[in-house]
Amino acid sequence: MHSFCYSHPLGGWFSFVITKEVTSIAFALMKEYRGVTFSDAIYHAVAIRNKGTMVTAGKSYYDRAKDKGSILLL
Repeated sequence: MHSFCYSHPLGGWFSFVITKEVTSIAFALMKEYRGVTFSDAIYHAVAIRNKGTMVTAGKSYYDRAKDKGSILLL
């Protein structure tokens, strides 16, 4: 299990834990939506697992994965 923390652009800190379950969700997203990055998939997986929302400016990923929910395009 790995823990990640980063500075939010609007201030404050955000942290999350990468578990086997989150990694499995990310790999499933990558398998279903060929060509997506691990970075996009792992952030989306964290949002799905925690019933949150991934906010992205990445229209390409959003268009592919919006049917999974837990994602919002800026």
